[in-house]
Amino acid sequence: MKKYVNNLSLVKLILLAILVALGLVVGLFTIGTNVWQVSLSFVVNALLGAVGGVWAGLAMAVSDVIHSLFMSHYGYFPGFTFSAVVVGVLYGLFFYGKRLEVAKVRDWLYVLVAVAVIMLVDTVFFNSLWVSMLYKLPFKVALVARLPLLVQIPARMIILMLVLPALQCIKQVRELMGIK
Repeated sequence: MKKYVNNLSLVKLILLAILVALGLVVGLFTIGTNVWQVSLSFVVNALLGAVGGVWAGLAMAVSDVIHSLFMSHYGYFPGFTFSAVVVGVLYGLFFYGKRLEVAKVRDWLYVLVAVAVIMLVDTVFFNSLWVSMLYKLPFKVALVARLPLLVQIPARMIILMLVLPALQCIKQVRELMGIK
């Protein structure tokens, strides 16, 4: 577990802050409705996890609070902040210190499992729960409405397998990601 709870140096803290800011900007470009939304913010979240380890949970919580208070039309709801912490920790557990190579089928499967787990936990379960609470919908209705979002799993896997290994080719980035 110590591997994932890395020392938070000043350089990493600044990089996490930059990634939080990038995530807020990328999060502005979403497509969808109140019940479901699609965006590329998962790429920034994966980078937060790859760089920050489980500290990504705290970074994503800060990002959620900032987004809710200053950029959202819907206001703040603590359930989504809890989800952000869980997702950040999951990204950290899956991607911090993990070297990925495009040529290895094993790495593609690893990213597939990571994306599937994160989407099932956050997009399907938690977000369905929070949407059902906020809009007074039965949980089953919210859950069924969000299940089609799982079709994003292959696209997310491909995008992450193009971005993360490419960034890991840079020595300084590799070191920040805890890869020897």
